[in-house]
Amino acid sequence: MLVALGSDNRIASIAICVICLAAAALIGLAAPRIMNLFDELGRYLPHPDVAVGYVQALIWAVVIGFSILFWPVPANHKRDLGIIWICRTIVALGLMPIIQYGAPGADAYTYVIWANELGLSWSDYAIGDGTFNISRLIVIHNAVLPESYHLLGVTWALLGMLGSYAFYRAARLLMNRDDRRILYIVSLTPSILYWSSLLGKEPVSYLGMGLYAYGTVAWYKKGSARYLLLMAFGVLLVASIRTWYAPMMVLPLIAFALGRSSSGKLGNPLGRLAFLFFMAVGLMYAFNASEFASSLESTDALLQTTSSINEDYAAGGSAIEATNYTSIGGLILGLPGGMLTALLRPLPGEVLNMFGTLAGFENLMLVGLAAIGLSRFRLHYLRDPIFMWVCILILLWAAQYGLTASTNLGSLSRYRLQIQPFFLGLVLFLVAQPRIPSRRRTAGKRMLPMATVNATMVSPRPGFGRPAPQAGLTAQTSKPAYGDFDAG
Repeated sequence: MLVALGSDNRIASIAICVICLAAAALIGLAAPRIMNLFDELGRYLPHPDVAVGYVQALIWAVVIGFSILFWPVPANHKRDLGIIWICRTIVALGLMPIIQYGAPGADAYTYVIWANELGLSWSDYAIGDGTFNISRLIVIHNAVLPESYHLLGVTWALLGMLGSYAFYRAARLLMNRDDRRILYIVSLTPSILYWSSLLGKEPVSYLGMGLYAYGTVAWYKKGSARYLLLMAFGVLLVASIRTWYAPMMVLPLIAFALGRSSSGKLGNPLGRLAFLFFMAVGLMYAFNASEFASSLESTDALLQTTSSINEDYAAGGSAIEATNYTSIGGLILGLPGGMLTALLRPLPGEVLNMFGTLAGFENLMLVGLAAIGLSRFRLHYLRDPIFMWVCILILLWAAQYGLTASTNLGSLSRYRLQIQPFFLGLVLFLVAQPRIPSRRRTAGKRMLPMATVNATMVSPRPGFGRPAPQAGLTAQTSKPAYGDFDAG
């Protein structure tokens, strides 16, 4: 029996060796054609040897994937990050070369060309100099790793994955538990996966927004000032690409001084006043550093700037008719429609290409979830600082881009990346809440004692911000419903 078993093992080993040799032979025979294919797909790439650069990028992707085993993250997250990284590698090295083959004038090429030809240095870094700052990052990258366009794409895909993971860690702190489905949602939602894997401004800004989200939530939950530094770094990273995000990110922090806070540092009037003071200083600096100041000098300047930006975006296959604002009244009337466009369009059939179709169905699903969430919204959620912070941030972003970039649905899909995890989180939180009983169903029912009502309202379905109820939880130990977003 042992002899037979040993014989079977030898036969299996020989079979494996034959298969490997056959595969190696096929790869060797196909290698010239594969290299020619890479050269053809990279015809417009600003790199002399595309095939060699592609191989270098593939090796770099494998190294990054292996390094996940040693990242300082919980062990049960490493497998999920590995799966997500495989998906991002497929997008960066499989999908991007095909897409960019038909786009010889892509912005990503410009960043690389300027990095190679303009002699840029990081010492010339300036807040808001987004295009040149990306080129400066490429200069630093090329000084450390081989100069390869595809290798740059892999590194930028890594920045996007780190941004998604930072968002997930913020959600995990809010829930006080692991729900790695959220990690997959903020990582593999098609629009997030694509735009945060593209060489350009979006992955860098997305990482900054993720650090800002995690720093804010960790500071609120743990009360440590070091997380304020992480929050500030996130704001600076985003502002280094687009200055107008700075006041948009600082202003919503007022929610932590106005809402019902569970943090000891903000629980007393002196703490709230101190926080308001430092937030006002930060907001003034952010506002002065942004491009808002000149456009708000007068009503005419605001209308002219808004209309001009609107018309500039109204070009290309995904453009819609621009709006020329001639009065503040017209601007205010057009604001709600512009905000909805910024958050929820394109819809199916509005942009007739592959990405427009995917974005349309994704947004249609989001519209349905948002409608369900709105039906379960309760006013007392606004007492919670986290809920208020997220709402103010989303509304400010939607107002900014609803007035300016809402005339180009393709550009909106890209710009929405920075706010998408916040919006998805808000919608999923509301969807997870229990339905509001209708008056018709409750009109003829006897009113229950308050203790019974409290006992039945201990989150029958775990929400986005509340962990599942513990066994033995009584009405006396339950938290009021407005704390759903602040578990712990």
